Amino acid sequence: AAIRSEEGFRGVTEGRILEIHRRPGSGSPLEIQESRIRLKPGKAEPEDRGEEPAKKPKILHLAVKATSWPHVSLNGLAAKTGRLGLALFEDKERALKTAQRLNPDPVLVTLNVRQLEAERGVLSWYAPGFWHSPELKAEWLSGPPTPPKAEGEPSKQATKPETPLPGAPIWAEPSVSSSKGKKRGKYEDAPEWKTRTRLDRRKDKG
Repeated sequence: AAIRSEEGFRGVTEGRILEIHRRPGSGSPLEIQESRIRLKPGKAEPEDRGEEPAKKPKILHLAVKATSWPHVSLNGLAAKTGRLGLALFEDKERALKTAQRLNPDPVLVTLNVRQLEAERGVLSWYAPGFWHSPELKAEWLSGPPTPPKAEGEPSKQATKPETPLPGAPIWAEPSVSSSKGKKRGKYEDAPEWKTRTRLDRRKDKG
């Protein structure tokens, strides 16, 4: 569906793709696994990319998942390991169309190229209208407003423990032990039956 949506490739069929894949030896440029298909590493390079433009565009576009945009707007975005880089397009419609192959409702994000260059970011030309970068800082990107933080959301601040941990300062006076103040040998710290026995013995001796 992605190939047939491109101008000039509407007549491509699944059978034709499998024909290319079944070329004898290692002649096939394709890798197919279950329902997934991709070009082999190194085969994605266009044979004739044309001439790189003398000047970079002022802005470029990419599209991300709507659920990912709040995180991206705060932390930026980096290419996954093994990828050429983050795909960036001069045409915003092209950026949306490419993202919609994986996500039905992506969010369009704009990259400020001048700001990227001012902070020594990396931006490389790939093909006409198509650029890539390994990493994009959040301050270089702009997009739709993100939803505000929900009210009543629990605070992430750590609470003070009720009881002090070993080595921690004591926050409260230590509790007074119930046994404090007792005097050994006095009747007050003996059971009642034992006290009576002692008194009876003393009376007998007297």
